[in-house]
Amino acid sequence: MSISVGGIDLTNAIINVEYELNRTQRLLEWIIRNNPNLQAPPQHVISQIDQEAFAALQKKFPEAGIQRKF
Repeated sequence: MSISVGGIDLTNAIINVEYELNRTQRLLEWIIRNNPNLQAPPQHVISQIDQEAFAALQKKFPEAGIQRKF
């Protein structure tokens, strides 16, 4: 059984997000453990990544009317 809201199949979306998040977290943890001199990106780079990720989400789900909350 699947639930769809705004054209988004929520069941599949949640499973995909959980997988991608877990995979990304494990990769990041490995990178940090194996690169002790690694530095975090500056705030302006993090902000740019946030904007790009949000724009990609809006593009992927245009019918959902996704807006940023500040």
